[in-house]
Amino acid sequence: MAKGIYESEAFLADKDFVFGLLGDFVKRRIAGEEAGVDDNFSEVLARTLEDNDGEVDLQELISEAYLLLMAGTGNTAKLLNCGLQHILADSEWLGEFREELAGYGQDSFARGIKAYPKFKATIFEIERMFPAAPVLARTVAKPFEFAGYRLERGEKVLHLQTLPHFWEEVYEEPYRFKPIRWIENKYSKKSRGSFGGSTHICLGMNLARIHMPIVLANVLSGYELRQESKDEIKVNFNYGVPQVSDILGRFVARI
Repeated sequence: MAKGIYESEAFLADKDFVFGLLGDFVKRRIAGEEAGVDDNFSEVLARTLEDNDGEVDLQELISEAYLLLMAGTGNTAKLLNCGLQHILADSEWLGEFREELAGYGQDSFARGIKAYPKFKATIFEIERMFPAAPVLARTVAKPFEFAGYRLERGEKVLHLQTLPHFWEEVYEEPYRFKPIRWIENKYSKKSRGSFGGSTHICLGMNLARIHMPIVLANVLSGYELRQESKDEIKVNFNYGVPQVSDILGRFVARI
């Protein structure tokens, strides 16, 4: 099914459209037409120019822009979206969560979030239930056999590294959003595949773990969400967060 989607005319048209826009964006940045803009891509471009004596690979920069758009922004936003819905649905945990964040300010996480165990547990539970990269594409480098199947060099495989997130022998009630589990238990690192692992671990992991806590803390400590639509779960065939569910509502400042 997935292969058919990626080969469909609609998908290929969307792909051409998106990469066309990104190509124009990168060319403008290289030409200096948006000088003074301070964002993540400006840092990437500056370092690339510095490391390569002013020479750039246009296609490589377009790919970098795409990764920042998809992983650096899209996946983090979806993680927050899904996490917010579960946190707001549990009034007791929300109260404890906000109590722990009392006095939160812009410098609160300067040394990390270890001083906020319930907040940290909530982040880990969001990552477990809604992994940013639930499946990773890999290419066989050396022929091997697995479960009776022979895989040859160059063949494409999908590695479902987040499967342990939903094993009952690892996580009790795995389909329940239960942040307290991270305080009551100590889980093996191998049971957490949200960002992959080893030499292929997600390069954006630290970026996501900076953005998500700051946004979540600011939103939940300073605002109430008045939801104006019912949750709707959609299917997303991309490699990013598959549990896409939009919230329509208004954030109202807490008094």
